[in-house]
Amino acid sequence: MSILAGLQTLLKPISLKAFLKGFANRPLLGIDLGQHTIKLLQLKLKNLQISTFGSYILPPEAMTEGEKRDEYLLTALDGLLRQLKIKQKEVALCLPSKYVIIKKIELPRMEKKEEIASAVFREAEQYIPYELEDVNISYQVVSEEAEKLDRMEVLLVSAKKDIINHQVALINEVGLIPYVIDVENFALVNAYEACYGKTPGPLAIIDVGASKINIVVVENNIPIFNREVPIGGIYLTKKIQANLNIDYEEAEKIKIEGTSDKKLLSALKEVFVTVTQEWLQEITAALNFFESSTKTKINEIFLCGGSSRIEGFSEILEKSLKKKVHNFNPFNTLRYDSSHFDPAYLEYYNSQIPIAFGLALRTMVER
Repeated sequence: MSILAGLQTLLKPISLKAFLKGFANRPLLGIDLGQHTIKLLQLKLKNLQISTFGSYILPPEAMTEGEKRDEYLLTALDGLLRQLKIKQKEVALCLPSKYVIIKKIELPRMEKKEEIASAVFREAEQYIPYELEDVNISYQVVSEEAEKLDRMEVLLVSAKKDIINHQVALINEVGLIPYVIDVENFALVNAYEACYGKTPGPLAIIDVGASKINIVVVENNIPIFNREVPIGGIYLTKKIQANLNIDYEEAEKIKIEGTSDKKLLSALKEVFVTVTQEWLQEITAALNFFESSTKTKINEIFLCGGSSRIEGFSEILEKSLKKKVHNFNPFNTLRYDSSHFDPAYLEYYNSQIPIAFGLALRTMVER
C-alpha cells in the first residue's frame, strides 16, 4: 500500500472494539526502534498471548541520529529476525513523537468523508510549519458532541515525508514490509486501552525512555497533549559517568544495578537526586501548563519506560505531584507460556514493552 494511504487510515488510535473484531485476522509484528533497546513483539490476539518477543541493547555509538545508527539498527534487526526465526514480513512501526504534529481542531459538522478530508486539508496549512506537499496528513473524528450539533472535533496528524520514507527504506533493507506506520503516542494509548479499558477523564502516560521523557495526556483514550523532554536515561548515565569519572559502560551498569562501593555511593546519590529533580521539574511544568490552559485536572499517571524503574522515582513523583502514580505493567493483561519464555526476562522488560505492545495490536485487517 502507499505510505500516504497507510497514514490516512493508520496514523490514528484504534479502539479496543476495533481490534477485538480483528481476532481472525493476521497480527502484525510490532517493532519499537528505541534509542537504547530494540523491542520486537508478536501476539496471538485471541487471548493476548505473546508468541514472539526479542530485544537488543544497542551500543553507545548507536545512540545518535544518522548513518552510524542506521548501520547498528540494521545489524541488530537482522540478527533478531534470524535468532527468533521470524518469517513474517509485515510489520508495524512508529515514528517518534518529535517528528509528528498532532493538533485537535474544530470543524463544522459534516457527514461525508470526502468533505471532512477536504476541510482538514484546508485547515492544515495554519497548523503545519512545512509546505503541505512535504508532509503526509491524516485525521480522525474524535467527537461529535450532542450540545454542538453543528460542530465536530477532529484530530489532525501530520508527518514529514522524508522521515517516513527513511523509516520505510531502513526496514526494507532487512526484507520487512512496513504495513502500518503509527505514532509513539498512539501506540502507548492502544496498549493502555488493551490493559485498562476506556477511561473518560484526563490521565497522563509518562514514558521515561533512554533519550527523552515523553509526556502524553489522554482523554477518552485519545492523546490530546504531548510534551517531549530530551533528558532521559542516557542523560543520567552520562552524569554518572562524569561525576564518578568512569567509562560509559560502567556508568550504565551502576545506574541499573547500583554499587556496593561506599566511596561511590555519596556521589551516586547526589547524581540521582539532581537528575530526578530535573525530570520532576519538567514533568511538573508540562502537566501544570496543560491543567492551567484547559482548566482540567489530571488525577492519575501511568509510568513506563526503562528509566522509570529507578528505585523510588514513582514514589517521588506521586508525592510531589499529589497525583496517583501507577507503574504501567502490560503483564496485567499480556499472557505468555512460561515453558517458552523466561518470566524474569519478560518481567524485566515490562516497563519497556508498551510501545511494542501497542504496535503488535495492529492487524492486517486495518489496511
